[in-house]
Amino acid sequence: MMYLDVRTKEEYDEGHIAGAMHFDVNDISLGKIPACDKNEEIITYCVSGARAGVAEEALRAHGFINV
Repeated sequence: MMYLDVRTKEEYDEGHIAGAMHFDVNDISLGKIPACDKNEEIITYCVSGARAGVAEEALRAHGFINV
């Protein structure tokens, strides 16, 4: 399982889940996708859940199945 922090770099640097990978939701929205197994379980998170939801939809559209 991978935690994917989709907040800004500044927010990530202020604190994040130990071991979480940072990948800004804006990059995901632009079609930049993290280099990881599309079958791996991915948990996206942000502050309120809104950006995490956007990231989830974008990742699913790119073939990720366990988001």
